Amino acid sequence: MKENLYLTKLDTNLLLFLEKKLPNKTSRFEAFLDLLKHQINHCYGHPNGINIPFGITYESLAKEWNWDRKTVMSFLKSLQEMGVLKYKRDGYNMVVRILNLAYLPTQKG
Repeated sequence: MKENLYLTKLDTNLLLFLEKKLPNKTSRFEAFLDLLKHQINHCYGHPNGINIPFGITYESLAKEWNWDRKTVMSFLKSLQEMGVLKYKRDGYNMVVRILNLAYLPTQKG
């Protein structure tokens, strides 16, 4: 059985931004992949893989990535400015949606 595919656009500016490493911490690239996983897992149970926003907290991402909240906020702001995602703060929570994420169902068999 084949897995369904999700595709997203990765341009040069995004790749150069993600390339920068943080000492003894989750890399930007790994953090971006984690956001993609959160988004895909949230879409998984919905018909046609609809790309709907997911809720998460700065604190949970900071703990997961071994970053401080300010770094998480700066990372998300940079990704939003590049047009990679949209996020909206709601107190200590936020709603995130990765943009340009396409769902490609594959044939079973």
